Amino acid sequence: MQGGQAPPELTQSMKERAVGQCNFMLLFIMSTAAIACTLASTSYCNFMERNVKLAEGADIDELCSNYTDFINCNDMLKNHGVGFWGWQITVPIDTLICYPYTLRINGAYRTPTFDTNFNAARAFSATASFFGLLSFFTLGFASCCPIPQSRMKCISIYFLLAFFFQAMTFIFGRSSACRKDFFEPYFPLQGTPEEIESVSCSLSRYSNMAIAATVLYWICAGMCARAIPPAPMPDVFNNEAQQQQQATQNESPPANEEQA
Repeated sequence: MQGGQAPPELTQSMKERAVGQCNFMLLFIMSTAAIACTLASTSYCNFMERNVKLAEGADIDELCSNYTDFINCNDMLKNHGVGFWGWQITVPIDTLICYPYTLRINGAYRTPTFDTNFNAARAFSATASFFGLLSFFTLGFASCCPIPQSRMKCISIYFLLAFFFQAMTFIFGRSSACRKDFFEPYFPLQGTPEEIESVSCSLSRYSNMAIAATVLYWICAGMCARAIPPAPMPDVFNNEAQQQQQATQNESPPANEEQA
C-alpha cells in the first residue's frame, strides 16, 4: 500500500473470472493426464492380461516341441499381454517386448482371428484418442486464440465423446483375444493344442490407465462450463504497455508547471 491508499476491491465479475481461469488451468492439466493415459493404453501391447490355463501335468516345453515352426509357442502357452496392435512375448533375459500379430509361419503370413468385438474395440480406442487429442489441442490454443465462453461449453462435447469411446474399448475383454482359439491360425496343421483348458482376460496396468482416462474425461466434460480461458498473449502485452504508459503520464508533471 502506497501513500495511505487502500488497494482497489475486486468486483464480482473479476472474482468470477479469476476462479474461471483457475478452473481452466486445472482443466488443461487433467486433460493432459487423460490423453496421456489414453495413448499409453492404446499403443502398448498389454491392454489386458491373457491368462492361459493348461491341463494338469502338461509341460510347455514338451508341447512346443511338436510345433517347431512356431518359435513363440512358449510365450503363447504362458500368461501374456494382448493389445490392439500386438501381443507380448519374453526374450532373453526376462525382457518383455511387443510382437506383431501377423507372423510368417510355414512360409505364409498368418494372423489371429479378429472378431467383431476385437475390431470394434480397436476402432473405439482410435476414436477416443482422436477426440482426446482434439479437446487437448483446443484447450492449448486457447492461450493464443480468443475462445468465447459459449465455445468452451462446446468443448465438453469432445470430452463426452472421448469418455464414451474410451469406455467402449473394454469390450475387448469379450473379444476373440480372450478365447483359446485366438491363435489357432498359428497352428495350421495340428490346430490349437488340446492341452489348453481355458483362456480368460484380466485387467492390466494399461487397462487401469484406460479406466483413469475414462474418469478424467468425464470430470473434464463437467469442468468446461466453469472454465474461462486466459486472455490471449497479445492482449496481455497491450494491457501492460497501456498501464506503463498511464503510469508514466501520471508521474510526469504538467507542461505549465515545468514552464513555471
